[in-house]
Amino acid sequence: MLLRYLSLLLLTLSSVSFAQVAPHVLDQTKGDKLQQLSIQWQDQAVAAKTAAEAAARKQGWDIRKNFPDGRTIELIRLTPAGKPVYYTTFNLDAAKTVGTFQLWPGGTTGLNLTGSGYTLGEWDAGAVRASHQEFTGRVTQMDGATGSDNHATHVGATMIGAGTDPDA
Repeated sequence: MLLRYLSLLLLTLSSVSFAQVAPHVLDQTKGDKLQQLSIQWQDQAVAAKTAAEAAARKQGWDIRKNFPDGRTIELIRLTPAGKPVYYTTFNLDAAKTVGTFQLWPGGTTGLNLTGSGYTLGEWDAGAVRASHQEFTGRVTQMDGATGSDNHATHVGATMIGAGTDPDA
């Protein structure tokens, strides 16, 4: 009889625990709404960039430009007043922002990390420019990407740049 009550209790408890929904699970309605917003905002960004590029061609503004110091700018939209807004790369500033410089040789942590002996992976919009001075002997292209991409190169330099030129 005791075994019967224990079995019934176990069955009741197990069905209760399986019936509960984890609070962190996103219900489908919210997931659908997030997907809709993502599509809507992507469409808006593409439309804004297209309009900005049309204005840039009329005004003679740069749409994308690479500078001798390795920085790149790219037009993304116009302000409400019609002025161009550019994304720009600041790789050394990015390394400082995330604290990477504290890990480098001479950094404040004393760890003096160079990356030697480690393998890191990066997937980006294209290949890193393996011929860049910061990558000598440090890059193996694995995914078949053929064209180098400035963003991938910047991210790669943050991850595995040799430090030949910290501003690079």
